Amino acid sequence: MILRLIKKSNLGQSERSYAHAVMEYIATPEVALLNESGHKKGIVEKCSHYAVHGCTPGLDLRHQAKEFGMIAESADCRAQHVLRHYVLSWPSGEHPTPTQAEDAAKIFLNGLGYNTASAMWMVGLHVNTEHYHIHIFANRQNPDTSVLVNEGNGWWVKEGQRLISKIEYQQGWKTDPRAMYKWNPHTHVAEKTRKARNKFDYVTAIPRGVELRTGKMSEERLIKQATKRILQELAAMPESQRTWAQAHRVFAAYGLEYIKNEKGCVISLDSIRHYPTSKVADEISLSSLEHLIGSTFRKPRKREQAELEQIRSERRKLIASQPHPLPPTLMSAKHRAAYMAEYGLARGKWRLQEQRLRHFELTARARRAQQTTRLVNQQ
Repeated sequence: MILRLIKKSNLGQSERSYAHAVMEYIATPEVALLNESGHKKGIVEKCSHYAVHGCTPGLDLRHQAKEFGMIAESADCRAQHVLRHYVLSWPSGEHPTPTQAEDAAKIFLNGLGYNTASAMWMVGLHVNTEHYHIHIFANRQNPDTSVLVNEGNGWWVKEGQRLISKIEYQQGWKTDPRAMYKWNPHTHVAEKTRKARNKFDYVTAIPRGVELRTGKMSEERLIKQATKRILQELAAMPESQRTWAQAHRVFAAYGLEYIKNEKGCVISLDSIRHYPTSKVADEISLSSLEHLIGSTFRKPRKREQAELEQIRSERRKLIASQPHPLPPTLMSAKHRAAYMAEYGLARGKWRLQEQRLRHFELTARARRAQQTTRLVNQQ
């Protein structure tokens, strides 16, 4: 099984509007089947079952969504992402029943810290793709206790993978051979079967495709390799010599710049493209570096800026003049097949996002047409 979190695309959207859009998308029973040119060629069943829990009995979907949004808006103003939208996808050939879909959603939410008996949540089983999947829409704000759920104590990804292994065992589904956890029926604990991939060891899909086509290292891989060596150098220094001035100098020696802005911390190789530290490696985050250096972040002083820029420019010229061939092992058929599998998953995610946006657009267009008709009738 595959777990994915669908993030809120429009951060300025109100909680009521967001809840209405997501719940309407989950509950839509049919969807248009489009050909390669984008024209409709038929209608297929999408949602074979959905259920909403925790709302006032007797309400229709529109008013249930309104209640979802009202409870979410009553949460602490400092809380972020109060409404959560998850997708659990089964492998091809496995077809869960509505009862199994609801049981899987209950196991998942209870494991993350929700109380499904009192929490507000919704589940919908979609069958319009080769991989049957369920959408789980949950409200972290409990309507009875007003307690905000801290999903998995802040580690919802790891806890979610453990819960997937539990669902697979209890319902008898196939286990992914690459799964990180496997459920032990004797100890009733999800045991770790492999380590997570280190972010230093791989790059994302698009740069990987460029590497396979050109045989040269991408900028993302160059930054990750340089960052790994920078961390090794900083860790090898005596604690008394670890300062932010020295850290900025080490970054500059590799042609990199560590920048802190209003959105977070980024790393740049050419002062144009910025890579968030969360995508480079967890060890290079601001909190990790502050712990390693032993002091809070400090920008380079003005008198240091010119010297650092000169060091960076010389290093960048050297990097641009030298070839950086990709190791033969990363050009093998095994790595190419792994990239194609990752690219296929990304394509499926993009298609699902496009389908959701198309649905929202058609819904908004129909709503505007109804309002226009109502105004014409009133006149």
